[in-house]
Amino acid sequence: MKTRKRYILAVVLGALCSHLFAAYSTIETRRMAPGVVYKKMADTSKPWEMFLLEVDLSDPTVQLQSVRASNAVDGAAQTPGAMATAHSSNTYHNVIGAINGDFFLISTDETPRNIQVTDGQLLWDLDSVRSIFGITETKVPFVSSVVNDHTVVSAGGSSRTINHVNRARGTDDLVLYNSFIGGSTGTNTSGTEVKLSPVGEWRANGTVDCIVLTKTGSGSGNMSFSSGQAVLSGAGTAATFLNGNVNIGDTITLVLGGSSSTLTNITQVVGGGPKIVSGGVNYAVTGAANEGSPGDPTVRHPRTAVGFSQDNKTLYMVVVDGRRTGSAGMTQVELANFLIYLGCYTGINLDGGGSSAIIANGVVKNVPSDGSQRPVANALLVYNSTRRLDVFESGVGHFDTDPNVPTETVGIASSSTASHQTGSNVHSANGSLKVVLSDNTSSSAAWKVRLLSGSGSPSSNTTFNGRGTVSLWVKSSNAGSAAAVKLRIDDIDGTEETPGLTINSDGQWHRYTWDMETFNGTTVDTGNGFINTDATVTIDSIIFSQPNTAGTWTMYIDDFLHDREELNPGLVNIATSATLSACSFKTTSSNTYSVDKAVDRDRTSPASRWVSGADAEPHWFQLDWPSSRKINRVKVWSGSPSSPEHQIDDYKIQYWTGSAWSDVATVASNNRDSFYGAYNDLSFSEVTTSRLRIYITDASPTSGDTEARLMEIEVFSPNLAPEAQLSVDSTKTTYVKENAVDGNQTGNKSRWISTETAEPHWFQMDWATSQTISGVKLWTGSPISAGYEIDDFQIQYWTGSAWSTVATVTGNDKDVFYSQCNDLTFTPVSTDRLRVYITDASAQSGDLEARLLEIEVY
Repeated sequence: MKTRKRYILAVVLGALCSHLFAAYSTIETRRMAPGVVYKKMADTSKPWEMFLLEVDLSDPTVQLQSVRASNAVDGAAQTPGAMATAHSSNTYHNVIGAINGDFFLISTDETPRNIQVTDGQLLWDLDSVRSIFGITETKVPFVSSVVNDHTVVSAGGSSRTINHVNRARGTDDLVLYNSFIGGSTGTNTSGTEVKLSPVGEWRANGTVDCIVLTKTGSGSGNMSFSSGQAVLSGAGTAATFLNGNVNIGDTITLVLGGSSSTLTNITQVVGGGPKIVSGGVNYAVTGAANEGSPGDPTVRHPRTAVGFSQDNKTLYMVVVDGRRTGSAGMTQVELANFLIYLGCYTGINLDGGGSSAIIANGVVKNVPSDGSQRPVANALLVYNSTRRLDVFESGVGHFDTDPNVPTETVGIASSSTASHQTGSNVHSANGSLKVVLSDNTSSSAAWKVRLLSGSGSPSSNTTFNGRGTVSLWVKSSNAGSAAAVKLRIDDIDGTEETPGLTINSDGQWHRYTWDMETFNGTTVDTGNGFINTDATVTIDSIIFSQPNTAGTWTMYIDDFLHDREELNPGLVNIATSATLSACSFKTTSSNTYSVDKAVDRDRTSPASRWVSGADAEPHWFQLDWPSSRKINRVKVWSGSPSSPEHQIDDYKIQYWTGSAWSDVATVASNNRDSFYGAYNDLSFSEVTTSRLRIYITDASPTSGDTEARLMEIEVFSPNLAPEAQLSVDSTKTTYVKENAVDGNQTGNKSRWISTETAEPHWFQMDWATSQTISGVKLWTGSPISAGYEIDDFQIQYWTGSAWSTVATVTGNDKDVFYSQCNDLTFTPVSTDRLRVYITDASAQSGDLEARLLEIEVY
């Protein structure tokens, strides 16, 4: 015991001395991507060399992911760099960095020592006293211990414990298998198995409702399943439980534990241990005593760790080199002190030694002690969920045309250039686009420079959907007065030009962002000045302008990005299915400003709006539905797209109670003018009504103007589709049914596709309780090719004993390629089941695949 006390005292004194005398210095700092900064640090007196990624978790595009080698429970080991490469793409999953993860059994099958959760799915169960690091779906990081709490609850109320996840099934065991085990369970024929599909997303430390798709009787095994699905497999008494309590079409509830943390809905977990920082204090000694530690925590070795700040907004992914002349490695106490120095409030040790490796933008930044990266069991990745249109790492990207070439370019000399730049004038990583514009001394024209993307050809550019925001970073210190930047974007009907944004000329990097929904631009050719948000688009060009200047304008451009709109599949716009009326409408010799133009999705065309008569207020615009709707949000675009200060000034959103109009939202002295791309987004407590109106008491802020101008109105009701249990007749590879209720109406990979087998096909939605349904919207076909819409189908509901048809479509001409959807309304029905019954899958002769991008039910 005395020896133990002396050991603890020595460690504590060592920790104090290390903390007091460490002379950390920063050798290199570089932003690798938005939200992720790489740093190399050192203390030459030890000597130590440390490498870290500082991650801004508050950036909405920054995400973490725990990945398993070879993406399988029994996968062969891979280096962290190989795992980063395997999981990176340019479609909103750009891996920026990686570190190695958990300790593992190197001599056997490279199995991690602790549990792992990837994208909400448990890879296996394991009892362990060692700490784990994880993050929730709301990006709250944590360090906790393991708890295995896996309980399946049947629809009938009976329950049974799940014994294992992705493990061999023993006597009386109930085991949950998912796609990390492969495409089938691998079990023998002595059990009962049921195939499940989650209603929403898989989550650890959360409750997941699943619909039972198929079931095999006793004496079955090795059930196959697709990615995203799972199988419950039971033997002995567990098989008896499944046989007696779980049936096809049932909704069962899985309570999937994994962490002792009180946090719920965990998406990523990687094991490690011990915890070395707790509450901002060095916890290494206590952590080692409580959890044990592979290797001696008091000896200096290469180390890997992860920690986060007290406000949960900054994450640190850290590697310390060791076993070489320039870096001796750290003890766990020294590592904890370094984390605290960085700003960590909580931190955990991960596998070290020859496993320690850190990757940034595909480059190994440290010097692994094995001489190269060691294949390991798993890794922790950080990625950007943004589409990189151009990042200028190896060249000028799509901007390979001389700025003097476009005929619209005026005012600049032929010596002006756009070239690849490396060095200090880079926003992130290693490259940028350098633009040098010189004055054409023989011209007095104001400068206008069009930098063509893909030589101005849409087919030569990266496509992305027309929602969300598009942005680029620009740095300049010598821009002229009133210098501005615009974009031109090619959408489905032509080329649109954004409003100009004033260039900040302070020599710092600034982000210039355009919202696709409130674009409010101008047409260039056949366009209409706004972005068709249900179609794919490309960048045509960047436009720079400033008054004529005698001199040179130098700027740097980097990180040209598209950030997706946060899609909300939980709401559906029901304004388009309403019967419309108004107090009056304006008619001129050239146009009729009728009520239907306020729900046509055109938010910027002067001719496409409802305008009241010029008589005195009040005015009103009303929407009626054939049955009651639940409504909780309204968006209103008002005013004139061609001149400011004509937005509706004072108005109320009112609903009909059955006997009177009642207010749910009031707008006074409205400053949200559609001329500036602004709109009123009004959320309120949910009301149930069949009528809604805008009641206008002041039509305009312009004195004497009594015309009310409504560009667009959207009224939102809960979308019933995402809450349903989904089932289908078949699935083509990864085009799973969940893709059809994720809110994405334009993503080529975000759709359900049936197998290419003979019709009929079907897509079914089941609810736990009866729903009143009177409308369905369907987007079908291919967003990249015309003529693949579902040709003939019916909307059917379950009467309790049979399927009954409420809507029929034959020879469908609504193709998502042209941004069209089938908006079907019918007499309200009460049912707990609805399906799309498909008798002709495609307008293409001989094509048997049914393609459903999105379905909304209300």
